[in-house]
Amino acid sequence: MTLVGDAMKILIVDDDEDDFLRISMALNKIVPSSTIVRVYTAADGLSKADGADLVILDLILPDTGSARATVDAFASVIKTTLVIVVSGIEDVELVLCAMDAGAVGYVYKSKLRSMIETAVRDVLEFD
Repeated sequence: MTLVGDAMKILIVDDDEDDFLRISMALNKIVPSSTIVRVYTAADGLSKADGADLVILDLILPDTGSARATVDAFASVIKTTLVIVVSGIEDVELVLCAMDAGAVGYVYKSKLRSMIETAVRDVLEFD
C-alpha cells in the first residue's frame, strides 16, 4: 500500500518540543496534506490513537515511568496501527522489544534529523 501523498491522520506522542518540530517538518515534506495531532503523554496518545494511520511514539513519556512500560501501554495500538518508535535510548534489547511488539520502525533520537524522513517514507511506501 502506498500512502505517500495521501491525506493521513498522524499522531505524534512526544513531550520534547524540538523533536516534535523535527518530526513534523519531515512529515510535512512527505505527506503535506496530512493532519498531524500532537500529544505529550501516553494517556493522551492512547485516547487519540484510534483512527490514526501512523503513530510516531517516543518511549520516554512523563506518565509511563519507563520505555518498556510505554511499549506495554501501546501494545494494542502497535498491533493495529503503523507505529514508528523514536527514542533517546540506544539499546538493542529495547529496539527488539518494540519491534517484537509490532512497531514498524525505530529511530534513535541522536539520528532523528537524518533518519526520520527515511523511516517514515520506508514505512508508508512499503507497508
